[in-house]
Amino acid sequence: TVTPEDYGSVPVAGELVRLTGRDIAIRRTDSRAGDVVVHFPRAGYRVESV
Repeated sequence: TVTPEDYGSVPVAGELVRLTGRDIAIRRTDSRAGDVVVHFPRAGYRVESV
């Protein structure tokens, strides 16, 4: 999961596709859009294995 480190701590679950010092990308399935890859900046987010 990817979770913001601030007050909006709603995790986003999916398969980790990319993790660098600058960014995070996870693949997830959305009921309306299908398979998508969601990108996050590395700063301000934490990655946890589920």
